[in-house]
Amino acid sequence: MPAPTNEYSWDFSMGPGAWASWFAPSVVQDPTGDVTAFTRFHAPGTTDPNHVDGIGSLFLLAHLSIPTIGSAGVLNLADAEFEITIKGTDFEANGGKLMVWVCRYIPEEGVLRNYYVGLQVTNWANTGNDLAPGVTDEWQTLTVQLSDDPADWTYAGNAVSIQGDWADRYQPLDLASSLDMVNATLHLVMVADESDEGPTGFLDIANITVRTQTPATPVGVQTLGYQLFHGLEDQDASGLLAGDPAVDAGLTTYQLVAGSEANGTVVIDPVTGAFIFTPNINFYGPTDFVGAATFRYTVTDGVNTSLEKTVVVFVGPINDAPVTSTADVTMEVTHDQPFAYTIFGATDVDKEALTYRLVDGSVQHGTVTIDPDSGRYVFTPEAGYVGAASFQYTVSDGQLDSPPATITLNVHAAGDDPVLLTYQQVIDTYLLAGDAQGFYRNVVLLADAGDVNAAYHYGSWLHSGVHVTRDVDLAAQYLSMAAATVPDAAVQLAFMYLTGDGVPRDPAMARLLLELHPTNAAAIYRIAILDDLGYGAPQDHARAVEGYLEAAKMGNADAMFALGRRYLMAEGVAFSAADAYFWLGVALKYDAGPIVPGGVPQFDNLLTYN
Repeated sequence: MPAPTNEYSWDFSMGPGAWASWFAPSVVQDPTGDVTAFTRFHAPGTTDPNHVDGIGSLFLLAHLSIPTIGSAGVLNLADAEFEITIKGTDFEANGGKLMVWVCRYIPEEGVLRNYYVGLQVTNWANTGNDLAPGVTDEWQTLTVQLSDDPADWTYAGNAVSIQGDWADRYQPLDLASSLDMVNATLHLVMVADESDEGPTGFLDIANITVRTQTPATPVGVQTLGYQLFHGLEDQDASGLLAGDPAVDAGLTTYQLVAGSEANGTVVIDPVTGAFIFTPNINFYGPTDFVGAATFRYTVTDGVNTSLEKTVVVFVGPINDAPVTSTADVTMEVTHDQPFAYTIFGATDVDKEALTYRLVDGSVQHGTVTIDPDSGRYVFTPEAGYVGAASFQYTVSDGQLDSPPATITLNVHAAGDDPVLLTYQQVIDTYLLAGDAQGFYRNVVLLADAGDVNAAYHYGSWLHSGVHVTRDVDLAAQYLSMAAATVPDAAVQLAFMYLTGDGVPRDPAMARLLLELHPTNAAAIYRIAILDDLGYGAPQDHARAVEGYLEAAKMGNADAMFALGRRYLMAEGVAFSAADAYFWLGVALKYDAGPIVPGGVPQFDNLLTYN
């Protein structure tokens, strides 16, 4: 096969551009380096749970959505080349692999009864070409030959243990057909055996280039002639707008379409078409969760006026320093006793992993140890000391540190121990009175004292990273305290046992936790998923349908969606269009089912076409 001659290149000097990431990205300027500007990605990022049952825990480093602006279009990757200019900064793969991953939409024939129209995809991972060993602390250009040799690839669409029907979007399609028409997503991913074995440090990318044997085929917005510009977070972007062949160039006036600006504001010179776009504070994008910065304009010569023209500004991220919590951090401490507590979560607009550090020499009247990852600390007062003590800490995102923050601890006299409120008193005194910070502060104290309701809240916060720094190991400990009493604690902990997040992967344990709450709709629905899969018990589709039906009757909208699809698929129950339409319709009313791109009526299509 001859060398591919069609080249598509993406420069990362102004950010990821069309490439999205679940790592925290930031543009780095290095005027004296071999590469003077590039995008840095902070590992490990967020795991994608969709593939944990198949190839392993997936960390999405960079992915290009083929139908979006900035993409080359539909790619034929048979005998193509994938090239990346990359280096690591304090990077450790930790046994994981760095690889290319491709997704193709499944042809719609025979799919309508199975899933949302136009969303079902197949996944192949290029497991035969691990790029991680080639990543060093120096810039390297690494090239992968994308052959159609099955030995180089692994089907990677198995992913159903926690997602339920959401994961049914992944279906097998032969490798050759998948490579011939990559029309969904081109990924660069890190894959690890377990979710707690992800990469650490930073991956720096300067360029990604794809070379193909045949030209890419523009699709969607790529065919609409959008004008694309680049800028940086919190900085003005500028450019020159295109005119229109139907408008007299000597008499052209450029006009902004009122109300057309998104994620920023723009000023246009009406004579020259030069513009200055100011992005909203801290905005960067597009990302998987935030749309692009855009505006529209027209050109006129007083007689002829063009159609509206769309401008897209890719805004690259700039790293911001983390900010320490503003919560009240004055704590009451028992005389001559160690005091264990948590630093309330710092915030970082870039969503980076943060570490905590004690400021040297800052501890007054005691000693302090801080867990750098969670912010949990232990303060031990000086023997016999009574009065105010304190220490300072900083928070780092690996590139920038916060200013020091101070925590004050009032050490009580012997016999004057701090009073620990009951859970109900905390609700009445703080939550119902509108003092959220007081509620958070006392819930953590109660959780550490063994209160199961408080342990549920604190474990949930640790699991999600709300109010406190995310720590799945600690989350599992506190949720375990509450799992027998609080149904949602059991559901969350079961989720963690299915993903291996903070605990070993153990579907049987997940089932046991859910079975603690036989009258809870969410638990019943999750058990039905496990029955569908044969996790923790033999596979039994009929029993799964019974569970979906029971949970649906209790008002669980996701169970309604799953039940409707079982009637369509005749899986575990006889085919019934009427029952399918009823349950899918009710589920739609209650916004059930997977989240799909805004404005795409895929749920409606599922009903319409069936």
